[in-house]
Amino acid sequence: MPINELANESVATAKEILKAINEVKLKGSHGNWKSFLHALQQVWKGRRIEKLAEKLSRLQTQLNTHLMVMMSDKHSEVVDELRRLYDIHKRLETNMPNDLASLRRDVLAAIQRSNKIYTVAIKASRDTSGKVQPMKPISRSDIQHLSAGICELSEKLSNLQRNAQLAAKTYKVLKSLQYKTMKVREINITEAHTATFEWIFAPNADTLESSMNFAEWLEHGSEPFWVMGKAGSGKSTLLKFLANHPRTNQMLAAWAEEKKLVTAKYFFWNAGNDLQKSKEGLLRSLLFEVLRQCPALIHPVCSWMPFYFALGDHADSSWSLEMLLQCFSRLSKQTETSTKFCFFIDGLDEYDGDCFDLIEAIKKLSGCRAIKVCVSSRPWFAFRDAFGKSPQRMIKLEDLTRNDIALYVRHKIERHERYNILHMKDGQSQELVQQIVDKADGVFLWVFLVTKSILHGLTNADRISDLQRRISLLPDTLEKYFRHILDTVEEVYRGQTAKALRYALHAPPTGPIPLIVFSYLDEENPNFALKILQRTVSSADVSLR
Repeated sequence: MPINELANESVATAKEILKAINEVKLKGSHGNWKSFLHALQQVWKGRRIEKLAEKLSRLQTQLNTHLMVMMSDKHSEVVDELRRLYDIHKRLETNMPNDLASLRRDVLAAIQRSNKIYTVAIKASRDTSGKVQPMKPISRSDIQHLSAGICELSEKLSNLQRNAQLAAKTYKVLKSLQYKTMKVREINITEAHTATFEWIFAPNADTLESSMNFAEWLEHGSEPFWVMGKAGSGKSTLLKFLANHPRTNQMLAAWAEEKKLVTAKYFFWNAGNDLQKSKEGLLRSLLFEVLRQCPALIHPVCSWMPFYFALGDHADSSWSLEMLLQCFSRLSKQTETSTKFCFFIDGLDEYDGDCFDLIEAIKKLSGCRAIKVCVSSRPWFAFRDAFGKSPQRMIKLEDLTRNDIALYVRHKIERHERYNILHMKDGQSQELVQQIVDKADGVFLWVFLVTKSILHGLTNADRISDLQRRISLLPDTLEKYFRHILDTVEEVYRGQTAKALRYALHAPPTGPIPLIVFSYLDEENPNFALKILQRTVSSADVSLR
């Protein structure tokens, strides 16, 4: 007999016993124990109570045995499915694993409670039937407790079933939104160097106003906040730092008040595939993060879609831009009173399309009272007009990072033994850091490249004056620096360099090209791929290449 039928029949039997007790109370007098037994025998016609007790005993034993095996046996199909869903959602970092584990524990606890109640109630009913020496007559509360225990167990099982179904649907929806290169750009962005960018939360004299503006926006702002900066000034690193910093969530909590807070991020990348530089990729990434953190929103936000109820591994689950926009429209209506969202969107200037379309999409997102957006880009006129009208809602990054640059340079060069020797011999070593900071003009990428050149000079036993000359001879902008790098490539290697750069600029849709693929560009025979034997590339082969 199926578990739900066993549970229903158990409840029905318990209710039948309760009905009998009510009739005894109505028909019986306030006499002694014998009159109670006599009245009970009248209602149940002799041995009826014993048969019901035996039936309830049998049903309860079958029910609990089925459930204990189903919920505890590691070979059970139910346990296997729960484990599969648990593992899937743990990889996706949703909160479903904790929910499923908690519900499973609740069901096992309800089974144990039901067993205890059942033992007391059935023992009392058998005593009442007169088969054994009476200890205590069956009472209404005994049967009520038994019925309540079975109902509780049924409710726990229903909750577990609903949550398992939600977990399965959540996985299918998230899987349809996810794409292979979703996290590639963020992973490849350099982590903020130790103690840099801390001024955004702990301002110094140079950053006080900007820091206060950003803090006020986190706690109270609604319109978009714009991080503006030159190419290479560290905008992506700053947004990654902000999106993952615990202080960000702490300050956003004041804005969210008692509502659930969800943050999500997206990093445009012009060198990536279509989904890494388009509105579709932006909206898919944000929607994935929202639904990953709030699975309960999946049905109200996505159930209108044609493929929703048939969603599966083989379903046609392609997401069009119109569908994504509709989902965000429904999201804004669903979350007015329950959830608030903060989105961090980096690299608007790397969007592959009309920037005015992107600006309109961002303004539409931030137009919802439950959503606020922090964006970053180069200082293009279109972005200035859209996001730069309020000085309190923007920062110019290259004006705020002089101390960070000095900290980074000192940390790098002071670790070199030769620098410490020079520092003791020549007091001008301190001026080296200041020279780099002044010439950098806030461009962190330039500093990174120049610092590598300084370290190379230290290894070559350069004097302080030599190192200063290195800095003065290096171009002062990234464009000029990159031209300098290309110009210094030896003539014999320029053909190979051009081939590698051209290939890198036409990366396939699958994402960044593995380094081992570039190694095959060195093959001199253009038809080598037709002659090479097909086999798995070993780690030794990778090292050699």
